[in-house]
Amino acid sequence: MRNFDNGVEFWFELDTKCAADEEECRKRTDQFVDEFADTYREGVFLLEGREKYIRSRVREVCFRTAWMMIRPVRRGKTKAIYFERGFGRRADALFPPVKIDLGSEGCVYIEGVIDRVDIFSAAMEEEEKTYIKIVDYKSGGDKFEMEDVRNGFRLQLMLYLKGAMGGIEGAYPAGVFYFKIHDDMAEVSDIPEEQVAVSVQESMQKGARLDGVVLAEQSVIECIDADFTEYSDIIPVKRKKDGSFMGSKLLSEEEFSELIAENDANLERAASGFLAGKADIEPMRGKSTDACRFCGFRSICNIQQTGLRGGNA
Repeated sequence: MRNFDNGVEFWFELDTKCAADEEECRKRTDQFVDEFADTYREGVFLLEGREKYIRSRVREVCFRTAWMMIRPVRRGKTKAIYFERGFGRRADALFPPVKIDLGSEGCVYIEGVIDRVDIFSAAMEEEEKTYIKIVDYKSGGDKFEMEDVRNGFRLQLMLYLKGAMGGIEGAYPAGVFYFKIHDDMAEVSDIPEEQVAVSVQESMQKGARLDGVVLAEQSVIECIDADFTEYSDIIPVKRKKDGSFMGSKLLSEEEFSELIAENDANLERAASGFLAGKADIEPMRGKSTDACRFCGFRSICNIQQTGLRGGNA
């Protein structure tokens, strides 16, 4: 994943306006995959048979993912994009560490690397404000659920937002999202042949829609996706006939601030527990999260029967 990010980052540095069309996108991703294959595990991807097939699938997934990343930037009004940038105390970190001040208990400094930070400006009540959007790439089945954030299970995205905002004075949150990198199949069995290509494209665009929460402000939404009439295929938002927006993951400024405050409180509790040496047996469970699901000891563990579970148990 990181190698792919580095390749796309280099591309964006060369083409900051993302003017490349699909043909150029494929050309550049093919070049990146070929260069990667030359060095990956002593050239194992250059072999025939199974490795050749895997290389072709990697090439296709990289192309589709890169194109799905470029489309939102071309349709939005992003001023700057940062890939794989750190927050912390190291000299090469772009953003400062997240500091958790626990008073007499001490301080905890959190450091990490953010997959992607988008920065743009939007006019708000005759004033232009700087906004930050966080994107985290996922190759698994992770889903963004606000309930999980409030329960302290999904600290990552909001932590990244806090880290990025700490390095940009006066910045406001625009949204936090998962971007899923996948190789899904499109169902076309009942689609007329002449409509298959369009159906596949629409299915891929729907699968690439960002999953997360976004600020419910027209200027902010239009900076992220300036070109949709009903449903956005970039963010989980619908435009109503009167021009206003609706969506279950739209947050007002007050709601977004409350979510940030809840995440901060969860960070403080976690940091305090670390300093106190707390290591209770509390596997997390939420609406879309179950830490016991893939546990090798699930069949002999009595937590399932006793109900000693975290979160909603």
